[in-house]
Amino acid sequence: MGQDPTITLSIKETGESPNSTYLFHVLLDGNAIISNQCLSSQDSRSVREVSSRFGALFEQGCGPETDADAQRVLGKQLFDFWLGLSWEKIKAGVPVGALRFLVIASEVPEILNLPGSSCYLPMVSFSASIHSSKFAAFPAPPSSWRPS
Repeated sequence: MGQDPTITLSIKETGESPNSTYLFHVLLDGNAIISNQCLSSQDSRSVREVSSRFGALFEQGCGPETDADAQRVLGKQLFDFWLGLSWEKIKAGVPVGALRFLVIASEVPEILNLPGSSCYLPMVSFSASIHSSKFAAFPAPPSSWRPS
């Protein structure tokens, strides 16, 4: 049996704060699915707000306890921001029932603080849930920005 398919979301910030936006690539097993996509200013602000709210939960000395509906809404929002445009191509490249590994690579603290494990992966003939996906977020060196 081969290695689990790896979906990599590589994200960097462009522009000056507070009007910066996020530029991103989506790769499947190291191959670019989409590249040089940019979130709108409004969506970029929304991402920063989500990250800030999620991080504040830890600063208050408690774990992130949210109800299942709130997690689904957040997960759908994260999916729409980053993977929605490329999902059909990703789905076509991953065997049905395969365990997927979602990697978020970025140098941006707000991105690394996002609850990526909540990212909703659609379940249309592509069994996807937190139980059939693995997640990791790590600081990406500048050399990793370009898709292979």
